[in-house]
Amino acid sequence: MDELVDRANGIGTKGRVARPMLTPAERVHAWLELVFVDHGLLRLFYPNRHQVDQSLWRSSQPTPGGLLRERRRGVRTVLCVRGGFPFRPWPLEQEACERASLDLYKVSIRGREAPYKDDLLGLIDLLSSIEYPALVHCKSGADRSGFVAAVYLMTIKGRSADEALRQLSLRFGHLRSSRAGILGEVIKAYRDEGEARGLDFRRWVETCYDRDAVTARFQPRLFATAIVDRLLRREG
Repeated sequence: MDELVDRANGIGTKGRVARPMLTPAERVHAWLELVFVDHGLLRLFYPNRHQVDQSLWRSSQPTPGGLLRERRRGVRTVLCVRGGFPFRPWPLEQEACERASLDLYKVSIRGREAPYKDDLLGLIDLLSSIEYPALVHCKSGADRSGFVAAVYLMTIKGRSADEALRQLSLRFGHLRSSRAGILGEVIKAYRDEGEARGLDFRRWVETCYDRDAVTARFQPRLFATAIVDRLLRREG
């Protein structure tokens, strides 16, 4: 099963990845992990699904049935921001997207670290090339999905950094003072160092973005981090 997880996740990659075949036993294990280990049972009651604008939605990890419903709602592309983590139900998502004729991409953005420059530029390029309407999701729909939505607003829609930062707020379950707040710190750095000088987000990432400096400047609080990491057990 561990070999299957590695093949399914395409560790360290972006974009489309081949879907492995599931044996009956692997399919049962994937469903059990999706529902019970991955907090899927809770997401049935609160999917954390919100509209960013007319072209983008954000949510927690959808079920295969949820992906079919997204297609009926008009969604054309799904961005899974869970790249780089062992995620056994991933083949179920690939299978559902194939069945629904949804384009599926995997994006490697971590929820507790500032993104690397190449990953940010790859995300911007991806957002510029996919077919909309689109759905972006991570595990809980609070941190990584919010960051991708924020980057989308700045790069595709030309919105301000302050407006983009609203995608990383308590409304969506994001705790800015936890370790996940590093994602908002990246946008604040752009606001202060790039937007203030008239640079668009991509240009700032290419020429000015300093991952180490952003990381050193951000000081998470222990209590908020404990809530996110230990109580909510979010993927990081």
